[in-house]
Amino acid sequence: MTRHSADIPINSFLKTIVEESDHGIFAIDEHQRITLWNPWLAKRTGIAEEQALHRQLAELLVGGPENLLDACAEVFNTGRPRVLSPVLHKTLLPFTQSSRQMARLFAIRNGLGQVEGVLSFIHDLGVALDYERYVEDKAATAQRDRQNIFNALGHPIFILDKELRIIEANETADIVTGSMPGALVGRKCQEVMHLTTAPPGCPCAEVRQTGAAATQEMEMEALGGTYFVSCTPIFDQHGELEKIIHVAMDITEKKKAEAKLRRSEERYRAFVKQSSEAICLFEVEHRPIDIALPTNQQIDLLYAHAIIGECNQIFAASHGYSRPEEMVGFRIGQIFPRLAKDNVAYLRRFIENGHNIADVETQELCKSGEIKIFLNSLIGQVESGKLLRIWGAKQDISRIKQAEEKFRSLIEGAPDAILVHSESRIVYANKGAERLFGASVLAELLRWPMTSLFDMESEKDHCRSAATSRDGQGAGV
Repeated sequence: MTRHSADIPINSFLKTIVEESDHGIFAIDEHQRITLWNPWLAKRTGIAEEQALHRQLAELLVGGPENLLDACAEVFNTGRPRVLSPVLHKTLLPFTQSSRQMARLFAIRNGLGQVEGVLSFIHDLGVALDYERYVEDKAATAQRDRQNIFNALGHPIFILDKELRIIEANETADIVTGSMPGALVGRKCQEVMHLTTAPPGCPCAEVRQTGAAATQEMEMEALGGTYFVSCTPIFDQHGELEKIIHVAMDITEKKKAEAKLRRSEERYRAFVKQSSEAICLFEVEHRPIDIALPTNQQIDLLYAHAIIGECNQIFAASHGYSRPEEMVGFRIGQIFPRLAKDNVAYLRRFIENGHNIADVETQELCKSGEIKIFLNSLIGQVESGKLLRIWGAKQDISRIKQAEEKFRSLIEGAPDAILVHSESRIVYANKGAERLFGASVLAELLRWPMTSLFDMESEKDHCRSAATSRDGQGAGV
């Protein structure tokens, strides 16, 4: 018997979360009938809860994409969660207004662990991704005259002279800096906003140098946030710089939202792209590493703070674990033991190569205590000069290396002379070759082209033939 939202036991706390959530929540049963439809979805789709309940999900998507239906079916069949990103899926549910949607799908299990439905969370990422509208607002601001800027924008605005002294400040500037009206006039912009005389990357300084408008994202120490600063020059009748319009827009929350979204999409794309390999994410976001530090110090910080944030099933199995969750929280030293010098050298190359390295052999410790050999690649994510996380992908080549070692031992112990050449030059000779040619001759052969060996053998044959001929002539005299 199918259970619907009214039948599912739910306490008032969870009910409040579902009803007051700032994202969509719906659930379907094994027949893809809707059993839960929260008010957020009702408002954005125009489909009330009573209209949605007990209907097939497909009925709400008539004429629309089938990716959501396919994903729900996959979660129900496999029990594994899915994420549908706006990077690959532009529309999931028919919202009444334009949106950028992301869905997270989870299996609903009964007391026996059997999947009996799918729970979905729908996020509208339109606000966080609406950077084009932000740029358009900035361009419109640059075109407004001084009076419209002062009256229409709720951002701190200064009119500066060419020496960067404040001529005028709007009301918002007075409020955010805690100043009385008129108290900012005559002070330098840098001193008010940055508590310093020369902030790096100052767009006002760039305007003075180039005569062109300049923008910059900057930390405003005095305001305690991240701001997008736009500086626009005003010229006198002779074309000389006279004033600068300085507008600071608070983008602190926007930057946080962008960073959160970026991390989510990066993780999703990485797993989709590399799902056939063992994949692991080392997080150091809680203690970002300054990439300007010396290499040895960065290595110390990696061993001290880098931990596994997530990994896939293949990665866990390669280390002898049955579930990825068992490895979450492992330190990087548990994967690349520091006592193995090759591992330290590997991390050194990763750092010195711009925090990016591919196809390097490493020795790693498994749950059983066995040392395995992997072909590893690492990609570091660096923002504002700080290393935040490292994506790793690898392949277990332990058996290949064992086979190579066995083959090498067979060649080395073979009674016959075995030579290996590359590009017409001898690059390896076994013990049998040393016995045949002698150590001194063999040392010379390793410096000669391969053709020299055959020339030498031909010369020996020629000498033997000449000797035989002379012996024959002497006997006939």
